[in-house]
Amino acid sequence: MEENIRIYYNEQCIFLTKNARKTVIEEGLTNAWVVRNRKDENRKGLFLAFFHSSFECLLWEGEPQKCLEYIEKYFERIEAGGGLVWNEHKELLMIERLGKWDLPKGKLDTGEQMPDCALREVAEETGVKELSIEKKLMDTYHIYQYNDKWILKFTAWYEMKAPKQTLVPQTEEGITQTVWANSSEIADYRNNTYRNVDYILGKYKT
Repeated sequence: MEENIRIYYNEQCIFLTKNARKTVIEEGLTNAWVVRNRKDENRKGLFLAFFHSSFECLLWEGEPQKCLEYIEKYFERIEAGGGLVWNEHKELLMIERLGKWDLPKGKLDTGEQMPDCALREVAEETGVKELSIEKKLMDTYHIYQYNDKWILKFTAWYEMKAPKQTLVPQTEEGITQTVWANSSEIADYRNNTYRNVDYILGKYKT
């Protein structure tokens, strides 16, 4: 079965799934809105209705990649790269931004390759040096509103490594702390993070 695609909006999640019933069972969803794929459907209107509803999840049943391609027509797409950076003590590099714990990431520059973007943004946001990519992990999507625009942000995530060192938060980007977090600290930080970041941390925890 083709893997589900998740699109987050604050604490809500849209699942693009080939089998909605199976996804409901596997994910343990209890407050979900299920719709079937229709090419002529106004997806942006549906999503806005979902965002203003009390539902926690929207399951859009169809071929996930094709559904995503339809959805992208209704939103401005922004691409970004980020990293899960581990040091030699199996501590994870995390940042605090706007009062929530997060992972370093940032927007792709024109003409830039995604792995280079991820390395650059992680280094800029945290001051980390001797940084290298181990492997590609996954892609995530989330929707947000910026002024009058609705944005669909795509982020490519990479596993990285760097030696433990002093970090410097990029304060002009709203980052107030940069830390090396051990497993128990990561568990605490997950109580005050974004839902998509919590999903990533749960999927790739040590």
